[in-house]
Amino acid sequence: MGRRKKAKYNIGDTVVITIYGTVGKVTDVNFLFLLERKSGIIHVKNRGDTVWH
Repeated sequence: MGRRKKAKYNIGDTVVITIYGTVGKVTDVNFLFLLERKSGIIHVKNRGDTVWH
């Protein structure tokens, strides 16, 4: 597997979600993995997810 993807935000950062007009602080950062099966081979894709409140 490749190197781990760096998070876009750090814990404690203030984020603004302009679509919803909300402001929050990042409290946790999780890394999600997507498994794809193509022709008998399993591919792993790393998808970052940020939790904020």
